[in-house]
Formats: sequence, structure tokens, C-alpha cells
Amino acid sequence: MYYSCVESFVKLNSRKIIKYSAILTVLFAIYLAPVGDYMIAGLKYLPGYYHDLDTIRTSVQIIESRGFQSETHYITTVDGYILTVNRIVNPYVKDRSSLRPVLLQHGFQSSDKGWLITSAMTAIS
Repeated sequence: MYYSCVESFVKLNSRKIIKYSAILTVLFAIYLAPVGDYMIAGLKYLPGYYHDLDTIRTSVQIIESRGFQSETHYITTVDGYILTVNRIVNPYVKDRSSLRPVLLQHGFQSSDKGWLITSAMTAIS
């Protein structure tokens, strides 16, 4: 008798737990949903929170925010894959005859932001 009462109590409470955990999960997801300028609503109130604008910028926006000019070129491969190539131009260099192009290729499952999002002290330029 005791075992069947405990078993039914656990079943009843497990249903409630599942129900309430689903409700809390939905509410938590709504709370953390992006709002406004893509800032996560709940995280900005944490101590030490820092929102880096580069995390939501495109590559061209990052390049131009550093004072450089950007040219975007699209290359279509033989199998139809479209590659995007960004050329970074320094507007302050007048004599371009001595300059040589440098190709920076990102790693597997990465993007060009790996080369762009960095501090001024460790930048590759």
C-alpha cells in the first residue's frame, strides 16, 4: 500500500515537474531573446558584462569601423559554390607601387572575422 501511494505521488509530481519546467524554459527563452540592437536582455545586467559591437557587425562593417576601405568580390567556382573575398584598402597609403597583396585564409569552420576581431595591439596590420 505504501509503495503504491509513493509511486502515484512521484508520477503526479513528475508530470507537474515536466509541465513547470517546460513553462520555465519558454519564459527563460523569451527573457533571453534578442531585443533592440541585438543585445541579450538578461545578460547586460550581469556584473562585468561587456557588449562588443564587433560580434554583431559584418566583416565590411568591422573593416570600415577601423578606418579602412573595403571591396567585396564574389567568385563562383566550377561547381557553383560562391566565395566571398574582401579586399582591405588603406586609404592613407599614397604610393601603392611597392605594396604586395597578402592572402589570409581562415581555418576550417571559421570565418574572416577571426582575422578582423582583435585588439589594436595584436592586429596583423
